[in-house]
Amino acid sequence: MSPQPVSPEFPIRKVTVMEDRAQVSRSALITLPAGTSLVRADRVSPLIADRTLRATLAGTAGRVLDTRVRRRATLGATRPDREQPLAAERQELLDRILLAEGEQATFRNQQERLRSSLTKVLGLIARESGRGQDQKAQWEQMLHRSQAALDRAVEDEAVGQKRLDDLRERLALIEERLAEARQPTSYYWGTLEAVVEVPQPGEYLLTWDYLVPCAVWRPVYHAELTEEISWSCQATVWQNTGEDWRQIQLVLSTARPAAGAEAPLLREDRLTLRDKKPEERKTVEVECRDEAIEVTSASTPGARATRVPGVDDGGQVRTFVVPTPVDIPSDGQPYQMEYARFQAQCRTDLICLPEIDELVHLRSRLANPGPLPLLAGPVHLVRQGCYVGRTQVPLIAPGESFDLGWGSEDDLAVVRKTGSQSREATLLRKAVHEYWCRLYLSNTGAVRRTIRLCERIPVSEIEDVQVKLLQEETSPGFQRDDNGRLTWELALEPGAHQEIRLSYEVETSGRVRWSGL
Repeated sequence: MSPQPVSPEFPIRKVTVMEDRAQVSRSALITLPAGTSLVRADRVSPLIADRTLRATLAGTAGRVLDTRVRRRATLGATRPDREQPLAAERQELLDRILLAEGEQATFRNQQERLRSSLTKVLGLIARESGRGQDQKAQWEQMLHRSQAALDRAVEDEAVGQKRLDDLRERLALIEERLAEARQPTSYYWGTLEAVVEVPQPGEYLLTWDYLVPCAVWRPVYHAELTEEISWSCQATVWQNTGEDWRQIQLVLSTARPAAGAEAPLLREDRLTLRDKKPEERKTVEVECRDEAIEVTSASTPGARATRVPGVDDGGQVRTFVVPTPVDIPSDGQPYQMEYARFQAQCRTDLICLPEIDELVHLRSRLANPGPLPLLAGPVHLVRQGCYVGRTQVPLIAPGESFDLGWGSEDDLAVVRKTGSQSREATLLRKAVHEYWCRLYLSNTGAVRRTIRLCERIPVSEIEDVQVKLLQEETSPGFQRDDNGRLTWELALEPGAHQEIRLSYEVETSGRVRWSGL
């Protein structure tokens, strides 16, 4: 005896969107007779991964014997609701084109009459002048009037032709859209089926869970700077799974079901030694390079936000819940929704790195006050009610401090000039390379400004190359760290100017082969 079919509505209750797919949960209270029944859920996504389909009955009174997905297709118009309005718009354009073509014909006939009239005026002038008549003023007036009328007719025809061309372009676009609306296409959908067995009749809660592709989310943030920073954590969600999500509970997850769950195996990395050749012992190859300083905090100088193709969660699966029900249609368009918001106190300062950019930037430093980390993603910046740009943040742990840049200050100007010279110390067989930098800062505003100015000098890793800062030729008042960075705290009054000097020497032995900075 075949099981009795039951086909209630199973609305989508919860969707967990992951990095490249989504887990959908449907549930409903259904009335089942005692024994075996076939339960169906119609019009679901045809993209369901069959291996992930799972049906569960609440409690222990019943059990699910089998589950499957059946897929169907039908043929229909792409946009039947658009065909009638497009047809009406097409007919209106045809009527307007017909009227415009009639106007163009009228303009051309008018031009022919005016050209004929101008020819007759010229003939009259030729005959009268041949008879010795001299009516120059009258002839000029006649010619000017005829030529002006002809120019107006030519201009009217050009304007009408432009209007006619625009109407024809619109008609071509409407006809293309109308053809798409009338073009039959295939629609696919799926039907979930489950064979369930219950010992007695009654209401049972049946839940379907399955994974679908074509769904993705990425974090995006909005930060507004006033006396403090207003921070909004938002998610941009795209989905084209074939089923609309209406009034669902949305959960955002950084899980990657497709990634392997096994720990990586360590491989051998063998190091070998060899004796240097006599020629290699006589020379030392030296090169200049920028070394990235690895740090664990985003607020440490030198740290940079890394652009990642997916969701950077630091290796631990995180989940974020959107507090209100949302609607996300299956159209592949981006939809943004907020899942968290906070206010944070911050410290601001003005920083200048002229080696990278000859501008003074406003920088803020704040700490993540929430219990959850901030995932790596873009940040839209709003300052004094105006959008000022976009930046990027890496993964920020709870309580960790990080910096944000808010653009340059227009009333502060910076100019950087550099130079170098080299000489040889023949007695010691050494070469000395001297480098200098001059920085000129100006405050054109009406208030006093304090600026953190940062420059750097090389740091040597070998004894054959020595770097020496020339204190006498360098402006005092700086702080120097182990990475070669020199920082000045400068206070500029309104209309003030200040010059900062930096000089240093790089001394190399005769064994060094070096191309310089």
